[in-house]
Amino acid sequence: MKKNILFLLAIAVMSLASCKKNRTCTCTTTTSPGSTSSTTIDTESHLTKKEAKRVLNCYSYTSTSSYVNPITGASTSVVTTVACTLK
Repeated sequence: MKKNILFLLAIAVMSLASCKKNRTCTCTTTTSPGSTSSTTIDTESHLTKKEAKRVLNCYSYTSTSSYVNPITGASTSVVTTVACTLK
């Protein structure tokens, strides 16, 4: 019985330790009409995936901006999409 408890405790410790590691957040920003760029951020400390997402601000989003050219009166909309992946 005691050996089983120690074995289970060892497995639990190993599973928790393997969750924490250096993480990388890569974000691709696409602006339409416009361009595409990519940004990579690395962590220096061992973090869980949830902690790294928060610390690195590794979230995907889409935003739309509209403006009017004061000279021509033409309206333009710019859609910016940021797609992030955490590894």
